[in-house]
Formats: sequence, structure tokens, C-alpha cells
Amino acid sequence: MFKKLVVGALATGIALTGGIGAASADTVKPISDRIESIVENTNEVERPFVPNFSDKNNLIGEKAAAAFDWGYSGSYNFSTSIQVKKTVSVAANGTIGVAIQNNKNFNFKVVVKSLSSGNTVTHNVTGGPMSGGDYVYNYFGPMKAGNYVVTLVNTDGSWHQGTVWLGW
Repeated sequence: MFKKLVVGALATGIALTGGIGAASADTVKPISDRIESIVENTNEVERPFVPNFSDKNNLIGEKAAAAFDWGYSGSYNFSTSIQVKKTVSVAANGTIGVAIQNNKNFNFKVVVKSLSSGNTVTHNVTGGPMSGGDYVYNYFGPMKAGNYVVTLVNTDGSWHQGTVWLGW
């Protein structure tokens, strides 16, 4: 199911979007339009990559990422006024995975907050321009069973366009 949400500059967080090839060129506005938007996909989300188990330098990360049920993806176009948020239910000893592909150098925070305890864990995530099979992966866990809010926050003060995947 796809939804297009266009939000004002003062709006607070909205969830992540579409799988590989899920957003067409007419659903995500070019950065030059300066329209903040997120296109969501929660049905039949494709993995953000094809595992390459023959690459020994990346074997552990590939296996870990391949084990996730990538249940959410989103294509975004936003500035610092938009946060990407999604609530996920995690089983006992489960792990939350975040994969990011962005159009230029970025400095984001990924914040995971437990709705039962209020505790948060924050990871600073940086990367460069990516396309194709290039992604930045970030993992949280093992987690206690419960509901968590995962938030992607743009901290570098510029406009960004890309895709985020969540797995749990």
C-alpha cells in the first residue's frame, strides 16, 4: 500500500517509504522543489540489497541483514524540519535494523525509543552519496519484547533525498 504524504515545514515526524523501484519519478519531488514528502510502503517490502555471501569482508553484515524481515521502507525528500518515524513491535531478543541510501553526504541520528520504559538509544550515522547496492546499515539489539519508535533525524541542516528500510 502506497501513500503520499506532503507535510509542512513545521510538521513533526512521519514514517519511512517504498522499496527498490517502489517510488516512481513523479511521486518523489526533486530537491529543487523543496517540497517535503515521504512515500510509504509496508506491503511486500523488498530487501534493500541482494546478499553477497561470497564477500568475506562483509559476510557477517550480509548474513545479519539478510535475516531481517524488512517490513517497512520509505523514499524521502526532507530538510531538518522533518523526522522519519515508525513504530515497530519487536519479539524478545529481536533486533531492529535500519538501512539508508541517500543522494549526498549525510549525518543522521537514528533514535530507538521503548514505549514501555521510555529509554532511548541513539546512533549517529554518516555516509556519502549512494546508489545501486550501496547502503549504510545500523543495528539495535538484542531488544526486550515490546513496541519501539524508530526515528531518523536529519542533523546536518540540508535537504536530502533517499530511501530508508526498517527490519525487525
